Amino acid sequence: MFEIVEKNRTAAQILLGLIAVTFVGFGVGTLAAPGSDYIAKVGDVKIDTFQVNELARAARSSGTPLDEQAVYQTLVQQAYLEAGARAANVGEPSLEHIQQELVKDPQFQIDGQFSKAAFENYLRQRGLNEDQFIEEMRNQYRRQTMFSLLAGGNIVSDIQAKRLLAVMDGERSLRSVAFEAKSFAGQVPVSDDLLQKYFDAHKADYALPLAVKLEYVELSVEELAKQQSVTAEELQQAYQNMAVPSGQEKPDFAAAKAGLETELRNRKASQSLITEREKLSQLAFEHPDSLQKVAEQMKLPLQKHETWLSRSEAEASQLPAPVLEAMFGDDVVVRRHNSDVLDMGNGVLRVLRASDVSQAREQTFEEAKAAVRQDYIAVESAKLAQAAAAAALEKANSGNHAGLSWSGVEKIGSPQLQQNLGMDNFSAILKARPQNGKPAYTVIKLPQASLLVEVQAVELPADSDAKLAQMRELAGQRTAESFYALYMQYLEKRFPLQSGAQKLNSEAAN
Repeated sequence: MFEIVEKNRTAAQILLGLIAVTFVGFGVGTLAAPGSDYIAKVGDVKIDTFQVNELARAARSSGTPLDEQAVYQTLVQQAYLEAGARAANVGEPSLEHIQQELVKDPQFQIDGQFSKAAFENYLRQRGLNEDQFIEEMRNQYRRQTMFSLLAGGNIVSDIQAKRLLAVMDGERSLRSVAFEAKSFAGQVPVSDDLLQKYFDAHKADYALPLAVKLEYVELSVEELAKQQSVTAEELQQAYQNMAVPSGQEKPDFAAAKAGLETELRNRKASQSLITEREKLSQLAFEHPDSLQKVAEQMKLPLQKHETWLSRSEAEASQLPAPVLEAMFGDDVVVRRHNSDVLDMGNGVLRVLRASDVSQAREQTFEEAKAAVRQDYIAVESAKLAQAAAAAALEKANSGNHAGLSWSGVEKIGSPQLQQNLGMDNFSAILKARPQNGKPAYTVIKLPQASLLVEVQAVELPADSDAKLAQMRELAGQRTAESFYALYMQYLEKRFPLQSGAQKLNSEAAN
């Protein structure tokens, strides 16, 4: 081999695979049971524990460590590519070509010349012989060629590029007719039988969640500050120690007095809060079934939340998580005891208890009837509005605009449309493409109405020429990704993944 290598020093450095390298061993005979030499097999391409460990080591050395499953999935993808390449009779480089490329690899050179010793040292470190290394290079070449065939050759026309640009950054001239659901409410037939059927189909929607009414005492820096006294001596000392920004004159005492007094009260209140918190916690513990006694001894008002409060409603108010857990925990809801001292944020502490608890339960039809009626009419009204919009769409497509009250024309860009209308409605508008100077129509659904939308024109941005090259590249990339995904699905059906006797380390541990 090396006699040929020494004669071929002008070839380019060998191209490594576009996907992480697979290391495959060859030439070792075995009498082991079938499947004992691999974890999985795709066609004739095997994945074994040596490959997994070797690729994991290479990933760590490169500074991008991968977990075992990620390494294994990478090797499975490579195996499918190689199986596909073999099935497609993708060619492979000759021994001479590999040798020519090898001599230009810097890792096998010393002082710019190919070193047989460096190459042999590399093989020893990898645990490969020369034949295995050559086969590995051929496998790499097949995978790389297959990947290039899948990724390349995607021709994107100007029309395709402009359509993509219109989707992503186009401006549409629109007008609409709104069919509001509430306008059809009077047309909805209502009877107890219809409401009962609707209730039976949506009974879970009318179940009442666990809810509580609360009473609580609140301790805050703000309230404690009002109880603090400040002496004239303390004010004078604070004024003397008052920091003044460089270049500014110190205000006179009279002007600074109010601010200094507030600062001193807040400072004392913050110090007092630590002691008062301990006192509040002790009293809440000593009187677990009553906050009235706690409020009296702390000289705090007993405050009440008289309306029912469910957990979802409490979460909507963005209370701290520990407060929510205490509010609906067993101590408060089941045992009806005082909570621990809860930090509400911003220097506010609370102890609370449930003054009343409503357990989660299903409502009867009669209990929920008013809500059922309201919801039923809203749903049926929306259906009537959608039907009216669909009928108007059919008329508009035939050129009949009689009776339609169009809004004014607006020009709206793609990003704003997507943000305001949501992806489904945005997609519907994209499909409405004006042609030959004639508008296109579609119907979109909003929470309270259905809209008949007329798309009069689609304009590309002013800098569209500069963006078309970018759109071509993006369209080509998307086409290649789609084709690659479809081809991999085909390979997975043609070459089902076969399991062998070897196991990943994580599987063996289990």
